[in-house]
Amino acid sequence: GDEPLPPPLLLPSAVGGRSPVWTRELGVAAPAGDACDEVGSALTALGASRLVVGHTVQEGINAACDRRVWRIDVGLSRAMGGGAPQALEVRRDGSVVRLGGGGGGGGAG
Repeated sequence: GDEPLPPPLLLPSAVGGRSPVWTRELGVAAPAGDACDEVGSALTALGASRLVVGHTVQEGINAACDRRVWRIDVGLSRAMGGGAPQALEVRRDGSVVRLGGGGGGGGAG
């Protein structure tokens, strides 16, 4: 359409300084329901089904918000803990698989 990119919902100035792209609320063990609701609104606005985030170190790749948010920062550098290398594979059929490392490896469906 004729809307500017990115959609205003993603810009912190448009949502009172909060935006799913700029927050670390999604990096905690159990994100608050309103944070997950905001992710759902952003995904709908973008026509997307999931958000993959980094910059908040996790013990292994994991999901939150009913698997709509995938957290992939495993702290690879020594300064951040030297986590085992991992990758998230999003397949054409929509399935998601965690590859490598400990702390959450294996298929994720």
